[in-house]
Amino acid sequence: MNQTLQQIIEALLFSSPRAIAIHRLAEWSGDSYENAHIREAIDALNQAYEQTGRTFRIVYVGGGV
Repeated sequence: MNQTLQQIIEALLFSSPRAIAIHRLAEWSGDSYENAHIREAIDALNQAYEQTGRTFRIVYVGGGV
């Protein structure tokens, strides 16, 4: 999985006061990422959070994450 994409998604989500739609994350991430790439990156981030004992996860809510 593309580590740079994960870092971009993580930065966008943690700096936003509200949920962001998947298609917006794809648009703002550049490099013509598709929604499926965004979902894969979010899944990879959540796996990394679980493996490192983090107490938070990225969840899908209200049409966004």
